[in-house]
Amino acid sequence: MKTTHTYHSLFDHTTLHYSIFDHASAKACVLMIHGLAEHRARYDALANLISSLGYVVITLDQRGHGETGDQTLLGYFSDEDGWMRNIQDIRAIQHHVEQKYSLNQTILFGHSMGSVVARSLLKHFGDDYIACVLSGLPTLPPGIGGLKILMKLLEMMFGSKTPSKLFYKLSFEAYDKKHHSTFKNAWLSVNEENVKGYNDDPWCGFTLTHRGVLDFLDGMQDVIHHKAKDNLFGHKPMWIVVGLKDPSANHPKDIEDTLKLLKKQGYTNITTTIDPFSQHEVFFDVNATTLNHELLTFIQDVTHKPKE
Repeated sequence: MKTTHTYHSLFDHTTLHYSIFDHASAKACVLMIHGLAEHRARYDALANLISSLGYVVITLDQRGHGETGDQTLLGYFSDEDGWMRNIQDIRAIQHHVEQKYSLNQTILFGHSMGSVVARSLLKHFGDDYIACVLSGLPTLPPGIGGLKILMKLLEMMFGSKTPSKLFYKLSFEAYDKKHHSTFKNAWLSVNEENVKGYNDDPWCGFTLTHRGVLDFLDGMQDVIHHKAKDNLFGHKPMWIVVGLKDPSANHPKDIEDTLKLLKKQGYTNITTTIDPFSQHEVFFDVNATTLNHELLTFIQDVTHKPKE
């Protein structure tokens, strides 16, 4: 059963909206974190499927997204320290739900920007999780420091709450050009119905503000600067799944570079799937049935093991 809830942030009283998909005899919790310029309701069907097998599933609208962003400003996390405030808010919601259902095992799921959020959570609170699923990982650009300087200049010129035209050109617009399609946001998936649903959704496809981009770059820097000796997640299971046809990345090279970084950071139990049929949104694409089955199998396998 799905119920909706709110959490009032202790940092600035931002109201975050989240949903719980519960189960009468849940054995573990699954925390699902959506990507950039989308929202939690897109994951309802997948959350229902996971929950039906005996899990409490949390989906939430991050700062600047969905219902949360609709009440403040889409694409805007916070006046200051937006990335870490977002991370701490998510963890507070997670802990509340764990306590409510007396659960001590949580699996982390993050898609696209949500995978960067998930990696930040693993870096700072790795003990909280027994396993992790990362999909549609964005390529971490070189020279993030230089990009931040440029974005700060644009913020000074045009305002922190103004949508960043440069970021849109470097991301969504560039991915569509690489895909060679006239259909807006066709880079997301081969499944045209999924793309149409995204384009018709008022909470999808918006542009991050200048301050929002800076927060996202902070998040990328956060996950890059992670030492193996500080890794509290370490040898627990991690499954990474990406689409070979994803125009936002250059697979398999990009995922190989990501794996090298993760292993250097002390993540030693990684399974990787590069789906040959899919683009960016692998769990909504043409091979979703197969990948959803693999996701359910992964979740069931890790919860049959004792918490390490």
